[in-house]
Amino acid sequence: MKKFFLFILILLFSIILRITFLFNSQRYVDGDEAVIGVMAKHILEKGVHPLYFYGQSFNGGASIEAHISSIFFRIFGVSSISLKMLAFSLSIVLLIITYFFSLRFWGVKVATICCFLFAIEPSTARWNLKVRGSYIENLILNVIITYFLFCYLLYPNENAFQKERREEENLHRVFPLLFGFFSGFSLWNSEISLPFLILCFLFLFVYKRKFYSLKNLIFLFFTFILGYFPAIYFNFINDYKIWI
Repeated sequence: MKKFFLFILILLFSIILRITFLFNSQRYVDGDEAVIGVMAKHILEKGVHPLYFYGQSFNGGASIEAHISSIFFRIFGVSSISLKMLAFSLSIVLLIITYFFSLRFWGVKVATICCFLFAIEPSTARWNLKVRGSYIENLILNVIITYFLFCYLLYPNENAFQKERREEENLHRVFPLLFGFFSGFSLWNSEISLPFLILCFLFLFVYKRKFYSLKNLIFLFFTFILGYFPAIYFNFINDYKIWI
């Protein structure tokens, strides 16, 4: 518990800072945020399930935010604050997973510094309260994918304890499944993640070429299709609008 003391202080400061923005400069939504609010309202009241931002054939993150926001609307009522609570919650999730990701690979000092910089930067705090679709989700997914990638590339870790080695071995076995699914899901969430995903595949080719076995590629293909399925389904019912 002692080694998490500074992180807890940073987390509390981050929460207070974001709440301050939430009830002041970020209290009201802009046009793009209002559209996601309308999407959430339609999900709640009409039972529709949009797969992309209204009027667009990209930005699946808007669908993710709208569906989660509909839960906040049901609990707290329809308001700009209820909508912004989604972004607030996701920003705290991003801070927490960034800390534990950094802690896993670089130790307490680096993890604490990363989270401190993340927490105090004003523009980041403001943007963390924007419900624009795919923005925070893209960052969260990037951290998750990078975590899986690093665990796979660094396996086996001779300095790990026995329990950690078992966890690494299990992750090593299921990496193609996890990497495929989250890659597909990330691409549906935001097409801007494509360069990042290409870089990940290049890292695997350079440092772990044996990953590209037939068995792994089959697992990767089918789990990628599973993660990217909302985009595939959208194409089938909209005359292949994304791909043509």
